[in-house]
Amino acid sequence: MVLAHDGVDALVKLSSFQADVIVSDLRMPRMDGLALYEAVRRLPMVTPRFVFMSASTRPDLDGQTRYVTKPIAIERLTALINEAAANG
Repeated sequence: MVLAHDGVDALVKLSSFQADVIVSDLRMPRMDGLALYEAVRRLPMVTPRFVFMSASTRPDLDGQTRYVTKPIAIERLTALINEAAANG
């Protein structure tokens, strides 16, 4: 597991680390979760699966997006991460 403090930091870390699943808040400083998602999709690598966290809205991406609302139930988050890792 690698921790990034925001979307910009995540992009830097992805230059030397291949993630299977990225867990991201939708609202972050410097680069929000949707901008991170779009930036990662443009990288020359297999795009990791994303699990988004949000206090209010569901991300409007491809209909396959996994997300959990805040306050976060750790069991639900863990289940989504495991599902993303196993099923792509």
